[in-house]
Amino acid sequence: MDKVIKTIIILFSTLFISCSNDETVVIDSENNKEQTTDFGWNYNDISTVFDPQKGYYIPTKKLQEIVASDQVVQVRFIPGVIENKLWVKIVSLNSKEEIIGQFLVAPKGTDDIKSKLVSIQSKRFNKNSEANKIVASHILQPNEAIDYLNSWGRKSTTDIDDVTILNGERIRHYSLSPVVVRHMANQPVSTIYLSWGINYENKLTTVFTPIENHKINLFSKGSNRERENAYIYDFSRPCPTMCDIGGDDRIGG
Repeated sequence: MDKVIKTIIILFSTLFISCSNDETVVIDSENNKEQTTDFGWNYNDISTVFDPQKGYYIPTKKLQEIVASDQVVQVRFIPGVIENKLWVKIVSLNSKEEIIGQFLVAPKGTDDIKSKLVSIQSKRFNKNSEANKIVASHILQPNEAIDYLNSWGRKSTTDIDDVTILNGERIRHYSLSPVVVRHMANQPVSTIYLSWGINYENKLTTVFTPIENHKINLFSKGSNRERENAYIYDFSRPCPTMCDIGGDDRIGG
């Protein structure tokens, strides 16, 4: 890990970095606009860094921390290359595109998420029953998630540009409304598992699944003590083409 930490220090010039056993790296907030869009992803041969067998364990506590401020208007998931591994930096931003909070997550071994999804593939989320329409617009059905992961598993790294380029430019980051991220973060699980997938437009996308004790947890207890659904999430906004921090009419809520 020493070499990784040195690399991160050089890349980000941060004042404080700490690394935990789960490979989550906390970085001091630094209002550097370049850091909110890319960190090496566009300057590397990414065919060597993708591993369909690896995903990202995102601690819900860290998500809660970076969206705690009511100034947050967007959360970005930014892929980047460190020591030939594809990390993801998660950044919350205000309306001036200044960083509110951020942390890095390293790729780790698979949690066999695909087989877990297969076990619930007949389940259907009722989007109309979700009171928050912003959250409802990001719900991904289990069978769709399986399709995304299967398509990604079949993709050869030699044609990775086919799925990572939009409008002639490599996708720089994916964004979500803080409303959706808060919903994810407030589930009674310790981890949101981020997988890569290929959507029905044949483009790389994100799949977020709530995980607890290596099991998918799709139920949470509401404030009224009734059962309410947690979800699998996607429909994050890729940049390009949706790069404007004020361009998502689903930010509010």
